[in-house]
Amino acid sequence: MLSPAITPPSNPAFERLYDSSTRPHRQTRTGERPSTLPGCCISTTTAPPTAHPWWRCTVSCATAPDGSASPKTTCPGIRVHAPDLRGHGRSTTQPPWTFEQHADDVREILDTLHLDQAVVVGHSLGATIAVHLSQLIPGRIRRLILLDPGIGLPEALAAKFAAEAPSPVIAATWTELAREPVAPAAPTTLVRARRSKAVPPGYPGQCATALGEKFRLVELDCGHQVHEEKPAETAELIRAAVSGTP
Repeated sequence: MLSPAITPPSNPAFERLYDSSTRPHRQTRTGERPSTLPGCCISTTTAPPTAHPWWRCTVSCATAPDGSASPKTTCPGIRVHAPDLRGHGRSTTQPPWTFEQHADDVREILDTLHLDQAVVVGHSLGATIAVHLSQLIPGRIRRLILLDPGIGLPEALAAKFAAEAPSPVIAATWTELAREPVAPAAPTTLVRARRSKAVPPGYPGQCATALGEKFRLVELDCGHQVHEEKPAETAELIRAAVSGTP
């Protein structure tokens, strides 16, 4: 089992912001293998993506090697690569902890795995990193599935969280989350949780303007932990994206 090297601070304001009815928890991972990359450790599994809510590994690259997809929400046959982000799990803790560096780490993972294209699924911070990954390698992303991305956090709130952070990694993360939102550069499904304030009101419109018909907005009645509270719906979105019918 890979456990996070750092634990998010307990902060009432943060809890209100993300308003989730379930708490993040750790899951045992299958197929764990350290990457040859200096920055990342990767877990690989053919189990359903939503069976493993690896809440600190929020960027996953999902592919279906045989091109098939099942209508079942368990998504059999989909291989998932779930990297520990820089500063998390067994990955390096070396800075910089910027969106651009995280995105480049994931790009290098795709290179190492010889994945010319992938469906990229990200939750919260991971979803925001996935957006920046799409800016870096737009042609290699079949579709982004952004699960309630933490993006465009008010600067004052981010500064407060950063000041209370127990480690430089977390402090840097809060600072990054306050950056100006950017739109994805690849086909995107944005999942907005109705009981969360992580997604700014104007962000879906920004994405729609940038992507046109390649953008889809899905709203679910849940808190920030979308993949835990709505696992069947999340699995269906992943299955559809892999099959090419989002």
